Amino acid sequence: MIKYFKLIRIQNLMIALFSILVATYSIKGYDLLLLLYAIISVMLTMSFGNVFNDVLDLYPDKISHPARPLPMNHIEIGIAKSIVLILLISILIISLFLNIFASICLLYIILPLLICYNLYFKRIPIVGNMVISVLLAFVFIFTEIVFYSKAQITLTPACLVFGLSFIREFIKDIQDYEGDKYYNINTLPVRIGQQKSINIAIFMIIVFCVLALLPYFVNYYQKNYLISLIILVEIPLILLVSLLLRNPNKLILRKVSIMIKIISCFGLLVILIANS
Repeated sequence: MIKYFKLIRIQNLMIALFSILVATYSIKGYDLLLLLYAIISVMLTMSFGNVFNDVLDLYPDKISHPARPLPMNHIEIGIAKSIVLILLISILIISLFLNIFASICLLYIILPLLICYNLYFKRIPIVGNMVISVLLAFVFIFTEIVFYSKAQITLTPACLVFGLSFIREFIKDIQDYEGDKYYNINTLPVRIGQQKSINIAIFMIIVFCVLALLPYFVNYYQKNYLISLIILVEIPLILLVSLLLRNPNKLILRKVSIMIKIISCFGLLVILIANS
């Protein structure tokens, strides 16, 4: 069972679950059935995307992520393909229980973007990073649409999620440099090199730290947002910059990738605190 949890990347699903709960709290969604629909929809869709990605990236992952279930032959590729199909059918079924706007969002925006990302966009420098970051930000927007058939309250938090996700995805590309280069996956780090990409990542972090302050200065959030943002997100990001400035090796880049995932969780806490 553990190997299947690794295949769907259960840790990422738990972060998504936390995102849904934070979004639900922010929009004051009190219908438990709608909350369940949102959770099932997101869990199935993310699981589909993760397994589909591992099926397509089997050979690059033997270099970049050799500990994943497929490169280690813990799960046969045929079984993984069957899981992809089952998850896709399950997504189509759960969409029948959603309101028309949430169903359209899931079937005509999120799912096509996810499929196109795995087939095409992830091989286009920066575009792939942007698409996956949009999809992660959509967890907030989709949750509000499930409850209220519209998205308004979650737009600002979704922008914050997009920013952190974009940085994380770009750093993951730097981490995957060797495998992507060997199999001619045309990410930006492959095109311009690791060091230049690290400099860009540092610039992204600085820009995010500045822009993330805007919701406070335009009076969208109050002082509790500013304080929690600085302590939980911006100071840790500055520490990451110090690590990146040291010409990090593959091990350090992996630690940076893990740390920024933790910072993303802290970012969700910031949104929760801001709406308290």
